[in-house]
Amino acid sequence: MKLRQDLHKYPYNQDPVYKTYDHNFALNILKHPDEIQMFEELMGSHDEVLTEFVKVCCSQCDCKFFSPQVIVNPYGYGTEGAMVLDQHHSCHHCGASSNIEESIFKLLGRVKEYLMEDTLDYVG
Repeated sequence: MKLRQDLHKYPYNQDPVYKTYDHNFALNILKHPDEIQMFEELMGSHDEVLTEFVKVCCSQCDCKFFSPQVIVNPYGYGTEGAMVLDQHHSCHHCGASSNIEESIFKLLGRVKEYLMEDTLDYVG
């Protein structure tokens, strides 16, 4: 756990060990060759890898579940300029392709709204 203990020493986007960890974690999530190729191309211009869970609905059995979605961000902080990979989500029960029911942009928007309101003006 030395990696986690040393995180406070570096800004998030300047820690090469942590970036490698995120890069490898994202590659484990991506299963299709086109997803991996797109990810590798975007890593040339984006320095941060994020994963968020999105709500997904199966196109055959109507099963609803959460699936990890890979996001790449060109800036070290915030979500401006973030790109969501065109990723295949498959159902865990029947294996059919699934559609994102609640998109990542809505989820990120909610987080951004919360962070904008959570300033020192509102504390105390």
